[in-house]
Amino acid sequence: MVNCEFAKGISSLGNSLGQKVDDGLRSADNAYSDLKKNIQQHAAAIFVLVVSLAASTNLEASDIARMRQDLNNFSHECLVCNAFYSTVGLCLAKSQEDPELTNRYQSGANLFWRLAVDTGRIAEVSDQAIAARFELVMAGLMKDIDESCTNIAVILLKYGEKCKSLLEAGPSQLDEIARRAQ
Repeated sequence: MVNCEFAKGISSLGNSLGQKVDDGLRSADNAYSDLKKNIQQHAAAIFVLVVSLAASTNLEASDIARMRQDLNNFSHECLVCNAFYSTVGLCLAKSQEDPELTNRYQSGANLFWRLAVDTGRIAEVSDQAIAARFELVMAGLMKDIDESCTNIAVILLKYGEKCKSLLEAGPSQLDEIARRAQ
């Protein structure tokens, strides 16, 4: 049976998710309709996941542990992409060459941060652990580029496609986790 504390935590997160989504959508620039669509898809997938977990009272402890691990992994992948988008956005901002592209990377970083935190919390990862993970990932990215934006191609090659794919496939990954909760 599902732990009542876990179900209550899932429900309260679901209640606050709507406000976070609204805040996130308001902060995104109108010119980035594709990014907004992805934010809506990810938010909807997280909401379905939260509702599924809260309603599933017949799950075994091992099922809950597996879902938490899946969400923990998803949260970590989002942190990696947050760090990637943040780093590229900062390098673009320094160059002042393409403000629109800079804003897109910064918006993508914000989206991945929200996803990492929201799914991490569902998986019961503390905010302190999420912040520590981010610092570790950022240190790795900075090492990859030798702390110089001149070497940004290294992380573009290493993370660009992975993070684009996660942006597009994230909602379906969350949907799959939710389906296992039913």
